[in-house]
Amino acid sequence: QVGVYGKAAQSDLTADYSRWKKVVSQSYLSGMGIDWSSVRNVIDMKAVYGGFAAALKDLKVWVMNVVPIDSPDTLPIIYER
Repeated sequence: QVGVYGKAAQSDLTADYSRWKKVVSQSYLSGMGIDWSSVRNVIDMKAVYGGFAAALKDLKVWVMNVVPIDSPDTLPIIYER
């Protein structure tokens, strides 16, 4: 178990998903007035572990995960999720 930005520990993935699930349900799905039926593509510019995309999994959207060049490369972790 390495954790944060190294090989992801299960607790890191769970915490990232839980945080984003709360934000998505409290803000994006109800508080911002977004008509999700017309949204098809979403971009996450600081994907870290892909928790934002995981939180949107029940919507019919495609999420492009981007990891900044000056951050650790976590795209393989996101892909394996």
